[in-house]
Amino acid sequence: MLIYLIFAVVIVLYTTLCWFYSDKVFFLIPIFIPFYFLRINFFGVDISPVELALIIFLITFFFRFKDFYNKKIQEIMQNKLPEYFWAILFLLAGGFLSVAFSDNFLSSLHAFFAWFIEPILIFMVGIKILSSTKNKEVFLRLLFLSYTLILTTSLIYLALNIKDNGRLSSFYNSPNFLVMVLEIFLPIIVALIFFRRNTFWQGLLFFLIIVASVVVFISTQSFGGALAIVAAGFWMLFFVSLNLKKRPATFYFTAIFIGLCLVLFFITVLNSGKIDRLLVGSSQSSINSRLPIWKASFDILKNNWVLGIGPNSFLSEFHLMQKKLGLNLDFLVVPQPHNIYLAFWLEGGILGFMGFLWIVKNVFNNLIHKLKLENQGGLRWLAIGLGGSLIAILAHGFFDTPYFKMDLAYYFWMIILLIKIL
Repeated sequence: MLIYLIFAVVIVLYTTLCWFYSDKVFFLIPIFIPFYFLRINFFGVDISPVELALIIFLITFFFRFKDFYNKKIQEIMQNKLPEYFWAILFLLAGGFLSVAFSDNFLSSLHAFFAWFIEPILIFMVGIKILSSTKNKEVFLRLLFLSYTLILTTSLIYLALNIKDNGRLSSFYNSPNFLVMVLEIFLPIIVALIFFRRNTFWQGLLFFLIIVASVVVFISTQSFGGALAIVAAGFWMLFFVSLNLKKRPATFYFTAIFIGLCLVLFFITVLNSGKIDRLLVGSSQSSINSRLPIWKASFDILKNNWVLGIGPNSFLSEFHLMQKKLGLNLDFLVVPQPHNIYLAFWLEGGILGFMGFLWIVKNVFNNLIHKLKLENQGGLRWLAIGLGGSLIAILAHGFFDTPYFKMDLAYYFWMIILLIKIL
């Protein structure tokens, strides 16, 4: 009973803190979002403290700044639509309809809030809070601190040789989840060191972070992650090549660095036998294990292409479909279809899928516009890095679903937020 009392006191104190300092609490989100998976049992109900903290923060924030958002609503009523309005509306409308007709209503409803509503609300809050240069700098520092904590923890797991079937997964459920986080931050840090003027000690620190990131990345042995890094690498090289005459050494060093990372990755994977399994057509190889999942996913989509099946409903639908197809895959636990585009269509219907593509289009239009501005100055490196992160997500998305987890959904909208406020 004492633990419940302590928990209640903590909630009251946190709510009070959010009420009076909600704009300050926002900066703590990058620190605790990686630990969304932690659960506590409260009167027989499993609760995520991180998700509960986010909900309390959002409620108190919108109450505290209700005048600001009332003004925004009035502007919308007057047809002064903010950027991304229609794209987000399509995404949410599709997700809501998919939930309403889902066979797993409560599970889908919770996932809809965790993967769509809450990250989008955080995005809206960030537009208000990160309007000043000082707040942007504070947020970026805490974001990097969060990544450093993830990286340090992963290195400790690696040093202790705590692995998942020979692959590093750190405190995540799968090595693929770890690499999805790495590929979001790596392009930003590479851009930080190659496109921003740093002091010697800053440059050394960022270089050590990159080296540590590469070591952790290689230890995940993820082919999807390698594809994502290659795609982001070409994006980086393009912008380095624009200044080839001014900084030729940077271009060649960047190309050599990316090439060495990939060579080390494939040497590690070759020693693990992963390439051998792929070449001989083993069912345990990454591609061959995904083929029946994609086949079942397309068959599910044929029957649900308008409304989808609802968020967090894929596993049950997959097991039903694979039995109909005679695939004998009862042993597989497949929460997502290993493809971000299929996942958005299945879990948000045709409207949700269109909304996702529309959001991506608007983000790239916004990003290219920002990169063309001559007064971008010191923040140009951030725009280049964020573009690399988004490309990494979309490239890896052909082989996995780097969105449908609370932290990944948050990072996706964080990228959109940072591009918007540049």
